[in-house]
Amino acid sequence: MTPEHDERFRRIAEDYLKRPGGDYAELLRRGQVSSPDGVDPEDWRAEIRAKARADKIRVITIRDGDRAIAARQRSIPKDQELAVLTRELDRSVVLRGLAERARQLGHEIDQ
Repeated sequence: MTPEHDERFRRIAEDYLKRPGGDYAELLRRGQVSSPDGVDPEDWRAEIRAKARADKIRVITIRDGDRAIAARQRSIPKDQELAVLTRELDRSVVLRGLAERARQLGHEIDQ
């Protein structure tokens, strides 16, 4: 792999994992976000909800063990629900596979 490609990959992976715009910006961009390791899930949820309230954006947050998840609450027409859910699950599977393949190729992905 050329140094230019390696640097570009590192930048893309770092942006994805480190969320330079913050968790709330990631929520707005992707529609959902999970709390990073090592943060208090309840404090994180409160911060996300406060920012969403200030912007008048509807979000839902849930707690899952020592993590929390936030998602934009959107109305999806009944006839599109399955397609939207399938697309998001497929995206998640692709990203996990991409990260695993990158590790196999020797890239270091910090989490």
